[in-house]
Amino acid sequence: MRRRSLLLLSMAVLSIAGGPVQARQAAPADAAARAAIIYNFTRFSSWGADRFAAPSSPVVLCVHPQHVLATHLAGFDGRPVGDRTLRVRRTADFDRGCHAAVVGAADANPQTLASLARNGVLTIGDARGFITHGAIGLITVGRQIRFEINNRVARDAGVALSSRLLRLAVVVR
Repeated sequence: MRRRSLLLLSMAVLSIAGGPVQARQAAPADAAARAAIIYNFTRFSSWGADRFAAPSSPVVLCVHPQHVLATHLAGFDGRPVGDRTLRVRRTADFDRGCHAAVVGAADANPQTLASLARNGVLTIGDARGFITHGAIGLITVGRQIRFEINNRVARDAGVALSSRLLRLAVVVR
């Protein structure tokens, strides 16, 4: 199952066509592909048991209700994430209740990203230079959606990223 998931993530990252656009201007196919990649980020990440109320508690992915990916990400609600399920929460308030957050360009400032990391939230965004202070940044290389990782930020948030995920990244800091 993990091998199949990695293959799907690899195929999505390496073969999805998209133009050099920001997520807010993304075409529907591009937005759907970005949402699928973000879902796979949650599958290849792990949080400490102390971040969950119970062994069956879901992994909560937060996204602003107005974000272009919100609708696409909602389609992954209830999908498996290891032994847990994914709960997509549309909210403007990212807090410790989020395990991962899709951060829009307007909120991708150093203070907000540092606060989220201190609260154990894996930050994902597509603003230019996102991994300067965020954990995972989606980028467009040619016609492909790729990603960069700041593993220090992820570790500071208490999130372990799979070595398989790290190998697929264009940049790992």
